[in-house]
Amino acid sequence: MLFLKKKLGFTLIELMVVIAIIAVLAAVAAPQVFRQIAKGRISNAESFYNTVKTAANAYFSDMGSWPPSCIGNACATAVGGFITPPAVLGNWDGPYLERWPTLTPWGGTYNWVRTGTLPPPATNLFCNACATSGERYLTIVAPVAGNTMTLPDRNKLDMDIDKAQTGTAGWMRYAGGLAANINILVSRDGPTN
Repeated sequence: MLFLKKKLGFTLIELMVVIAIIAVLAAVAAPQVFRQIAKGRISNAESFYNTVKTAANAYFSDMGSWPPSCIGNACATAVGGFITPPAVLGNWDGPYLERWPTLTPWGGTYNWVRTGTLPPPATNLFCNACATSGERYLTIVAPVAGNTMTLPDRNKLDMDIDKAQTGTAGWMRYAGGLAANINILVSRDGPTN
């Protein structure tokens, strides 16, 4: 009498069913994962904006002037005065920030702008009637290529900061196009335009 050995393993149909289940789960989970990544990026940018706002106000309180404009990593040096003492100490009681990020969550850089100083613009974005040094803002510089902020991300950041205003009014300003820089007002000497 011959005994047939039962083969161990899965049949092709069983494997196909398992692969189909995994594909359905991935299709359902992937959008949620990407949504959470976007929320994290927005939250990171909002948190840094609020931190810079507090630091700039503390600097002003100590020094009697606002931190000078700086670009990217230079903001972590004496040029920016947020972390390292400026050349003229005055009543500097920093550091006002623990660190200045090398990149934004989207791969660009953060710049600090005090109008009337370099880097450009030397004109006001938020208050046309203000004095030359009438406003200070954080710029989220768009990355050169690749990982730009999506329109829903930009709208969410705008709504969180401005509540109901768009990119041409309120505390957050940007030009059209997803590769445009975003400017978020920290303080001004007059009303916003």
